[in-house]
Amino acid sequence: MLDFTNPSWDFPVELQETYDRHGNKIEGNRVVVRTDTGEHMSRGVGDRYKIITHSDVVNSIMDSIDDVANTLGTSYEEKFHVIDGGRKLRGEVNFPDWKIEPQVDDICTFRIQFYNSYDTTWAFQQSAEAFRLWCKNGCTTPNTVAKTWAKHTTHVSVESSSAKILTGFEAFKLSDTLFKSYVDSKIDNETAESFLNDMLCKVKQRTKNPDHIQFNKKRREELLRMWDENRANIGNNVWALYNTLTEWATHTDHLGNPENARRLRENEIAKAMHTDRWYSL
Repeated sequence: MLDFTNPSWDFPVELQETYDRHGNKIEGNRVVVRTDTGEHMSRGVGDRYKIITHSDVVNSIMDSIDDVANTLGTSYEEKFHVIDGGRKLRGEVNFPDWKIEPQVDDICTFRIQFYNSYDTTWAFQQSAEAFRLWCKNGCTTPNTVAKTWAKHTTHVSVESSSAKILTGFEAFKLSDTLFKSYVDSKIDNETAESFLNDMLCKVKQRTKNPDHIQFNKKRREELLRMWDENRANIGNNVWALYNTLTEWATHTDHLGNPENARRLRENEIAKAMHTDRWYSL
């Protein structure tokens, strides 16, 4: 286990009751409080809410990663992103020695990502994936066996979830075949643009009129620009479209809330890839 010294994510929290201005207890409403400072980490939460501490998440996942690394004789690099004064946590662990190369000089390494929050905005989530070195984007897959997603109102075993990392290594090795099939699958420009337009740019409308369809123009322009750049480097194939999706999802530093945008976008593209439209490309 790593020897962490006063990590910024390791601080005590507890659920405390809330009271109205007359001092009366508010039933069914509690708040997550950082006990060393008295700072509220959340707004009111219900009786079903259960705290999953950042420390439990980090320690359990890193224990599993240590076991795997020791077994395989490999190294790793870890980063922890503490956000909103400790209310949110994102961790990423990269394994530079575990590589696949779908095409020459286009290298992906193995990566684990995980999320947690005290302010109810993020569920506990972890995933194993490939990390593409060329443009620093994570290669999300819709059916990874190492993925966990659970609200804080459900029974969650962080220990059993982190144990999925062991199977994530095997899934990663199989990604080499999957990604090479993407390289070999040719698509024309019209098909790629239609997929991006329909699967990621449509704006939900209250009306059920099929002729009344609106699109997020700014998002569409961004995605089409990325598609043009990727196909210029890779060619007109599914690998270029796939990297357009993952580039868009992971390049969020220019946004007001980059960590949250990244998480939402990664979930969005995983959903788009889990459709007949994607499998028929």
